[in-house]
Amino acid sequence: KINAKDYSVMQTNEVKESLSAGWGATPGISAKGDTLYFSGASTKIYRHVFSKNQTDFMVDASTMVDNTNYVYNNLAVNPVSGEVVLNTIGDYKNYDETNNISFFDFSGSEPKLSANYIGHTRFPAGIFFTYNFE
Repeated sequence: KINAKDYSVMQTNEVKESLSAGWGATPGISAKGDTLYFSGASTKIYRHVFSKNQTDFMVDASTMVDNTNYVYNNLAVNPVSGEVVLNTIGDYKNYDETNNISFFDFSGSEPKLSANYIGHTRFPAGIFFTYNFE
């Protein structure tokens, strides 16, 4: 955790799971408040609550969504709802038919797939929310 005024380190937490962005063109970490979400460029989604220094495995998207062979770029968290969005494709040959934009809700005791859109992407560069854009 960095102080935005003078860039001094305020707190350091160790995360043992991969924070890698992989080959993706988007950040490997997405945050809402003091909660970080990451997947290490895989279908396994993790949550790290910075204030508690606690990392939890949330879900493997492949257990809830078909055609998730490849994560295309990285996940993102909606800054308003807190839902985590993951874009996946089944294969590179039929990517226009076998792709998902999946929304996960982790607010309850069990992960919930709140929405899944199939066949809407063509190799997106990432998931970006315009909430903070002016």
